[in-house]
Parts: sequence; structure tokens; C-alpha cells
Amino acid sequence: MRNRKIYISGTGCALADFLYNQVDFTAHIFQKFASKTSSDGGLSPGKLVFTNELESFTKKSYPEILRELVGKSEYSSFNLGGPSLVALIHAAQMLPQTQYQVSFYGCTGTDETANLIRQKVAKTPLNTDNYITIPVEDTAFTHVLTDPAFDNGHGERTFINNIGASWKYKSEFLSNSFFDADIVCFGGTALVPQIHDNLELLLQIVKSRGGITIVNTVFDFRSEKENPGKKWPLGQTEECYKNIDLLVMDFEEALKISGHSTMKEAATFFITNYVSSFIITNGNKDILAYSNGSIFKHLPLQAFPVSDQIGI
Repeated sequence: MRNRKIYISGTGCALADFLYNQVDFTAHIFQKFASKTSSDGGLSPGKLVFTNELESFTKKSYPEILRELVGKSEYSSFNLGGPSLVALIHAAQMLPQTQYQVSFYGCTGTDETANLIRQKVAKTPLNTDNYITIPVEDTAFTHVLTDPAFDNGHGERTFINNIGASWKYKSEFLSNSFFDADIVCFGGTALVPQIHDNLELLLQIVKSRGGITIVNTVFDFRSEKENPGKKWPLGQTEECYKNIDLLVMDFEEALKISGHSTMKEAATFFITNYVSSFIITNGNKDILAYSNGSIFKHLPLQAFPVSDQIGI
């Protein structure tokens, strides 16, 4: 029987998602801001662009751009977002607090968005003692524009992201309690640049202290912008992978991070670089999973259906 509390800590992407419904992607005003070539900073259905890139592309301020896109409409809904914050909240809600403590390490700015996030997070069992305020105005946010009629009624979204205060969040803000946790999670660090660029060292520290490491990725828009079509860095060298106990990616991220063009090649890359276990999702298609047996039960590379019902 377990006689002590298990500690889980995590850092990475945490932001506010503001949803705007009924934005017509075929309308003149949207097309005015639409991308002309890959990674040029314009809007593109299904993809994300940073506010500063959109400003450079349009030669307008982002508040002005947003007013033109949505008019006087207020956002339809507000949600907590970010693959680090949301995953940790889910873990905190599912695990008994008498046996587990789940903590988030990150930052907000000083604006109203920060207040909205903190009010929602306060209603959850997530420990936020290390969720700090950085004295800059903007808290990270994503404006999600939705066109339900796009693609013959299948619908689509486009995403406009402001990294905001997350630009300023440094690995130096991570205290000993972060590294000493039993399980340490790095979620969507590509949207927290100074954490992402030091990921290899941070993973080494966790492993040196006996912790289990989990990394879940997001589309690395910064790397794709800087080197279109090139392999994305995850850590400074491929030595990074041997310190990852569980790596979770989607299909496109797995290809980009590995530098390969097929799912099988990408999986082989992660296996030969000693990732202990990984999961690759692919929308409603099969999930690919692997474990070398060091943390989880040994599992040769194997496909699993998301749901048998989806294919019907």
C-alpha cells in the first residue's frame, strides 16, 4: 500500500481560448488577411498564425485586424487552453487529492485575460503556487475563428495566437520542487520558447533526480516559420530522446520532429533514439503506440483504433 503522496509537476503552454463563431472564410474581409504562400504570416483555415506575424503580413495592429474580422461581435465562449494546463487540470480532477498533488508551473501577464484564467483555475484542484504573474500586459491567448459552413458544411477553424507573457517565462523559474516531483510533464513547450529551447537540459535534470518524464508536443510554428519544411528541433541534440519516458505527438508533429515522411519511419526514428514509450495520434485513424518495457509493459510497435464507431 502506498504510504506517501505522489507529486506531479508540469510546465508549458497555458492560455485563454476565445471562440468566435460564424466567421465566413470565403468572405472578402477574411480573404484580405489570407495567406498567399506557406508561412507568410497570413490566415489559413485549419492553421495557426502568431499575432505579430499577422501584423507584419497586413501592416496593421492586431486589435484593428480583429475588429475587421469579427466586427462588433464579442467572443462566443471562453475556455482554458494549452496542452500543459488543461492536461494537468484533468489529472488533478481525476486523481484523489489525498494521494496525489498536481502542480502547474507557468505564468500569466497582468491583463483581464489573466483574471479570467485564474478565476477558472481556482475552481479546480490544481496546485498553482508556482503559477506566477510576470509584469507584462499580455497573457497568452488564442482567438479561434470558426466557419461552420466551410468545406461543404464540414466546418473548420483558424487560430491566431499571442504568446504574450510566455516569451518571458524562463527555466530559472522552475524550482527544486518542480524537478523533484515523481512525474514531470512538459506540454506544448514550443509555445513557451525559453522552456522549449532548454528542454534537453531540463529533462536531464529530472532524470538525474529519478523522475518520470512526459513530453506532449504541439505544432512548432516558430521552427516552421524560421526553417520552412525542415526538421523541428526537440532539444538541442538527439540525446534529448533517451530522457523521455513518454512522448505524445500527433501524426504531423511526429513527421516534423523526426524529419521523416511516413508514420513508420518516424516511429523507427523514436525507437532507435531510445524514447522509452510513445503515442502518435492521427485524427480518427489508428493510434500508433510503443513501449520498450522500462516504464510501461513492453509493447512492440502497434496500431490501435480510436473508436470502432468512427469508421462506420
